[in-house]
Amino acid sequence: MGLGFGELSDKICEKAFSALGGKENLSPESQHIIREAVELAINEFSRERMLFPRDENTISWVILAKTMTHITNLSLKRDTPIIGFKIVPVSLKTAKGIDTKKIKVALVQIGLSKAAYTTHDTRLGLLFQLKDPAKVSKIIIEALQTRIAPDVSFVCLPELSVPSDENFMGELERVAREREMFVIAGSFHDLELHQNISLIITPYREKFSQYKIRGSDEYGEGLEPQIFCTVKIFDADSVRFAALICSDLMLDSVANLFVYRSMRCQGIDIVFNPSHTGAIEKIHGELRTLCDKVISYIAFVNAEQGGSVVLVPKKASDDNPLMICEPCEPCQLYEVKIAEASIDVDHLRRFRSAYYGISNPKECFVSPSR
Repeated sequence: MGLGFGELSDKICEKAFSALGGKENLSPESQHIIREAVELAINEFSRERMLFPRDENTISWVILAKTMTHITNLSLKRDTPIIGFKIVPVSLKTAKGIDTKKIKVALVQIGLSKAAYTTHDTRLGLLFQLKDPAKVSKIIIEALQTRIAPDVSFVCLPELSVPSDENFMGELERVAREREMFVIAGSFHDLELHQNISLIITPYREKFSQYKIRGSDEYGEGLEPQIFCTVKIFDADSVRFAALICSDLMLDSVANLFVYRSMRCQGIDIVFNPSHTGAIEKIHGELRTLCDKVISYIAFVNAEQGGSVVLVPKKASDDNPLMICEPCEPCQLYEVKIAEASIDVDHLRRFRSAYYGISNPKECFVSPSR
């Protein structure tokens, strides 16, 4: 490495060994992958080090986060399970059931530019909170009550669009219960946990959290690195869906995990992706690639920059348009735009089963990391 990182490399290796159950419990192959991942992370950091503060704790955080990402990718490529994204199955029920031939989803795009946020300095970057959460709460609740069609089963909000206070969450739960729909509640930054969190709210007073996996190293968002990353897959009356925040959906290891599952069972029908990005064309291209790999619908829901859309896999499109609805145009500050789309999960599953040669699809919550 030759950049004065030798001692730091040893420390990061020890942290990784400890986090993964202790060096004595790891095979020589696993230890080699960890050391290789540390070297890759340090080399990567050395090329980007001017992007980050220089204190030792921050450098250690950033390199450890990068190390865990490289460990996951290397272990998947070499079929040597060390660390990965642990799948957690969550079974949900609904009173009215869901017609898998026609599932209605609503994408709620909200104009929240920099003017709507207060920033908080952290060692790794910035965390954002809404300046006027009461105003945003009112806008969201009114949109869900008056502008969403009665037959919508799933609603998704953008990243960093959600006030984190309990009163608002209670209002979301009330609307979800009254309308009998699932709400993927965008996300918010938790200042104490240093995490970006999305809440999945069900019609039955249940809510589940999905943490953003990346951010601390790539984007300087002020997020602490996640060592063991959990991805929840929800089964709501046989409709399987997941919610991943922004760029998490483009991690190679997440894509590999989803493809692995699709090849061995029914897979995931819808992946919701609350985002806050201006790189619309780039992210549409990335999501298109993932959509075709995993053979799932992807509901991309952006903030004011626009582009919110539901994507359908090219392989399963039957020469139909690859976007089920027209992408939303950009919003002005505090403006709301909504796109609604109907999707046919039965059609998708028939194609996926034939494509992967699945003769008897069944429940399967297996990941390469187990």
